Amino acid sequence: MKRPDWAPRGSAIALTVASCSLIAALSTLPGWSDLLFPELGPLAAVVFSRPGGPWASQGWRLIAVPTAAAVIGLWISVHQVPHGLALLLAVAGAQLLLWLLRSPLAPALSAAALPVVLGLRSWTYPLQIALGLSVLTAVLAIARRRLPPEPPVSPPSPQARPARAPSRWWLPWFGYLLLLTALVELSGWRVLLLPPLIVISHERFAEFQHCPWLGRAWLLPIACSLAAVVGVLSARWLAPHAALAVALSLLLNLALMHRLRLWLPPLLAVGLLPLLMPHADWRYVAGVGVAASILAFTDRHERRPDRSILARLDADAPRP
Repeated sequence: MKRPDWAPRGSAIALTVASCSLIAALSTLPGWSDLLFPELGPLAAVVFSRPGGPWASQGWRLIAVPTAAAVIGLWISVHQVPHGLALLLAVAGAQLLLWLLRSPLAPALSAAALPVVLGLRSWTYPLQIALGLSVLTAVLAIARRRLPPEPPVSPPSPQARPARAPSRWWLPWFGYLLLLTALVELSGWRVLLLPPLIVISHERFAEFQHCPWLGRAWLLPIACSLAAVVGVLSARWLAPHAALAVALSLLLNLALMHRLRLWLPPLLAVGLLPLLMPHADWRYVAGVGVAASILAFTDRHERRPDRSILARLDADAPRP
């Protein structure tokens, strides 16, 4: 099979797996369990694949923005706000932070939601987030000189340029989050609304012109469910060996994206989150699949540009 233009190169894959495995190994030290932040997988894959891209070019914001979002989420978690309201407040606070700093770092939403989802209370959490991101930034700075140049990307013609996201995109996005929150409160099934799905839904509504699965929405629940299966099995088979579990999960999910021709980095976080959950099992897989199916259903009600345009964007210009 021909290598897709958007697929990360071998050097980017090696750096992603090596850096995340190193951080996972350090997280096994006493008191450092929060060092393994699931969004490190997507962040590493994006910055090493596109060292000149919008995420890698953030500089100090690559560390500061997710760390600040982690502080917001932890503060809400510590104050024991009801779960559904706490999650919405954490996501809203992180989104406000992104807007104020004009930052594209959507993984900050996950950093804010994670303390609420996992019930974290320790203020070492944002410090460890900052340390893990500092390691990632240092590896990027060292490797940037040796990474191959990025392939040239031909922008779409003005006639084929898709419409911009509507100015009030946050209304349907929060509608989706409210629906999932209501389902969580009614069923008690908290795995219906997890940080990686929040990031995926943000891209769906905020930057739908770059969303790779619009037009083939049937792929989303399949990809998310398979990524969750990979994460659960990696956690079960290699639980005492965090570095190996992270490496296996990343490699298998990168292969999954390649096979499906779907560049969706948050899938890597879907596969890493079970390593932090005490008892991730089939319910995690089912919850991820249901939430992704509900999100995929919104594709049927979107007035979007021609699918050939989306296919070209998916093939030529991946977005983090």
